[in-house]
Amino acid sequence: MNDKLWKTIQISSFILILFIFLGTILVSELEPKPDGGWHATFPSKTVQMTALGLSIVLFLTWVFATYVRREGEVSLRAAKRGVLFIIGMGIFYWMLQQI
Repeated sequence: MNDKLWKTIQISSFILILFIFLGTILVSELEPKPDGGWHATFPSKTVQMTALGLSIVLFLTWVFATYVRREGEVSLRAAKRGVLFIIGMGIFYWMLQQI
């Protein structure tokens, strides 16, 4: 296994996720409120959905690269762990919505 390659994939996908998050915040218009603070107007729905889609793909790449590095090889076990992690995140998100 080429650990350097998977480490690069893991780090670069995480950094790109952060750039997308910060880019979405920086693109939004900030207007000062009269009582203090800021009101953020987010970009159009198309920009938000594109950023969300790219973030999901990069997040899944980061998860898979993390499990490949833990296993030491690209294997079915690493893929299963990645899928179980994603299912666990989905259940956690669902439980948060039920509150």
